[in-house]
Amino acid sequence: MVGNTRKSAEFKADVVRECCAALESEGFIQYRRGNVDLPLTANFHCWVGLNTRLTPEFVDINPFIGLHSVDIEKLWTSIKTGKYKTKYDRGLATYSVHFGTLLPNEPIFRFSIPSDIGRDARRLAKIYAKEGVEFSRSIASYESLLPYLLERAPSLGGFPERVASCLYFMNRYDEAEEFITKVMTSQSDYFEGFATSFLRLPEFGGGGGITVTQGDLLKSQPT
Repeated sequence: MVGNTRKSAEFKADVVRECCAALESEGFIQYRRGNVDLPLTANFHCWVGLNTRLTPEFVDINPFIGLHSVDIEKLWTSIKTGKYKTKYDRGLATYSVHFGTLLPNEPIFRFSIPSDIGRDARRLAKIYAKEGVEFSRSIASYESLLPYLLERAPSLGGFPERVASCLYFMNRYDEAEEFITKVMTSQSDYFEGFATSFLRLPEFGGGGGITVTQGDLLKSQPT
């Protein structure tokens, strides 16, 4: 048993720290405290989500695995705000799934005894380094990623914006415009601000908005 609230919080911090250290030993990069990923290319990173649940008795790590696209995340957030940003959030998942989707029979990651932290942290890290990276690599291109984003688009939450941005980087401008028009018919309140700014990009004949090149995006600095 972990103990009182203060000790539980300290134990949670120890669990996350050990998991990040174990992931680093497998080649992942801790880009800020408690956050790690693995750059696969200049544009695509294997994304790691160490969601935690804290109780007085234990700490659960609820792991997610996915992909972070530098260009997509940079573009759609910049367009939505109407301002090109020199920094972006490296912690955003462009697409992710729960570990259970990949490994439904894997035991959960529940920590209640300090001596067990290192053992289970290493188990978690090895799964990320193998099955996790394999999954991320399998969708680490615009062509492979697009169907997954389209599947999530009806849920909103940034996915329609990511679909449009993905099509943009594939130079499929007509399809991007068609997709935006379709979303606007049913979700205008949600999508209008982004859609208006997106269609002002030069590739759509717009004369305003922000102008972003892939070269600009690759020079962006993560936060």
